[in-house]
Amino acid sequence: MQKRKKKGIKLSKLVLLLILVVLISVMLTRVVFYSFLVEEIREVNVSVTVVAPTKQVGINLDTDALKFSTMPPGRMATKYLNISSEFPAKVIIKTEGEIGNWIETNRSFIIMPNQTVTIDVKLTVPQNAKLGDYKGKIVALFLKIY
Repeated sequence: MQKRKKKGIKLSKLVLLLILVVLISVMLTRVVFYSFLVEEIREVNVSVTVVAPTKQVGINLDTDALKFSTMPPGRMATKYLNISSEFPAKVIIKTEGEIGNWIETNRSFIIMPNQTVTIDVKLTVPQNAKLGDYKGKIVALFLKIY
């Protein structure tokens, strides 16, 4: 019985050590990735106000953010985002915030110096969305191509 306890304790310590090694590896990988590969990070705020169904349409032409104005549940709208770079890069697009998973867009592409790429940003308000203001972000990671 004593030997089984000792084996169980050793096994628990080994599992804990393995978990610790994996966590440290993941953290170091993120540090290396963001320190050496990511040349630039750009963020664009995204917002929408969910309203009751109506025949009115909200339009917002501001250029400081992607503002989808007012939309009822179940509605979809598209805006366009111009992305340019002064160096060759692989661009990875991520979405964040409470409407991050409402957004559909091109998730990665290659861009050349002084090139502008226009991506579609489609926002679909879920049928079960509650009325109110929602915010999120589009984050573009520019990975330098060597």
